[in-house]
Amino acid sequence: MKFADWLFEQLERDDYVGDLARRVEGDDLFPDSGNRAIYEGYFETFDAEVQAQFDRVWDAWEAEA
Repeated sequence: MKFADWLFEQLERDDYVGDLARRVEGDDLFPDSGNRAIYEGYFETFDAEVQAQFDRVWDAWEAEA
């Protein structure tokens, strides 16, 4: 499953994963697919806290894949 698809299935979670999903939901610039570098490029415009949150979420996605 693609990262973006997985992330948007997590919208109802009440944790850091759901928080990130809600943060990017509806953003037309959010990549539909790609590797970690693609998503890191997207999140580089966010502050360091959100970037760290993305790292944790990516790791959670990889653990489930």
